Amino acid sequence: MTYAAEKQEQKITLGQSGNQLIILLAICLIFYLCLAFMRAMWLYRFPENVSTTYFYSDIYNQFSLAADGGRLLARPWTLFTFMFIHDDVWQVFANMLWLTAFGFMMQENGGNKKIIPVFIYSSLVAAILFLLAYNMIPALAAQKNIVYASGATAGVMGIAVATTLLYTRYKIFHMIGGGIPVWMIALIFATSALFTHIHNVAALLLLLGGAISGLLFVMIYQKGTDLSTGMNHLFDWFGNLFNPDKPAKGKQLKDELFYKTDRAPFSKKPNPTQERIDAILDKINKEGVTSLSEEEKELLKRTKNF
Repeated sequence: MTYAAEKQEQKITLGQSGNQLIILLAICLIFYLCLAFMRAMWLYRFPENVSTTYFYSDIYNQFSLAADGGRLLARPWTLFTFMFIHDDVWQVFANMLWLTAFGFMMQENGGNKKIIPVFIYSSLVAAILFLLAYNMIPALAAQKNIVYASGATAGVMGIAVATTLLYTRYKIFHMIGGGIPVWMIALIFATSALFTHIHNVAALLLLLGGAISGLLFVMIYQKGTDLSTGMNHLFDWFGNLFNPDKPAKGKQLKDELFYKTDRAPFSKKPNPTQERIDAILDKINKEGVTSLSEEEKELLKRTKNF
């Protein structure tokens, strides 16, 4: 855990630093606003009939995931950026709405540390499925040069599936018939997503990959392994690199407050008693000075200085 995170309260709030749900929403919205601004610039720069084509080729496709493996190798960062970008206001609105709903439920029941890992794992599994399908299925391979994938759909689907399977009994809006169960909300989301993308093979592959990833995450988690731990440790390590409040590694308080010295630390010793001194003197008379131990010599020396 990062030094900053250790100072936070266990209960995460919407405005609190480190809220993974807010971080995800912010990244997606920032990407969308930046791309929308660039799209407006391209609309101003080029004629209306070609501005959209130029925008996608020059800007958008630099961040979206190409089905063609060669283009992916030329732009490997798209394996991570595609999951955060959207090219339609209704698409980003719907994804952020469902991300907020399922992210909040996961956060409410399982804490703050699973949301981003599940989102990223689900998006990556969906990306692998997308690439395999368009490079191994002949009917799809013929289109791979023109197909790109983008959007948070896979990540949201993974969070929805994981939340539903982990917290099956969780309900919201308890004033409505005792509450609406999470599985019903997930069913509404899945149905709406399928109907929205019914003719979009790439989007359907992303949804399927996200669902598979969410299922695998839960199965592994229930066997005792939390896959979010490793990714969170990576985030914490990276966050600590730029945290000025974190104490320097290996630096101890005594090194900051006290001078270094070669002298032994102060040790309080009791004053020698007369009986003890007499016993040492008797020993000298009988056996000589060489028979004294180091402790007895030190005691006798202290007696002379007393």
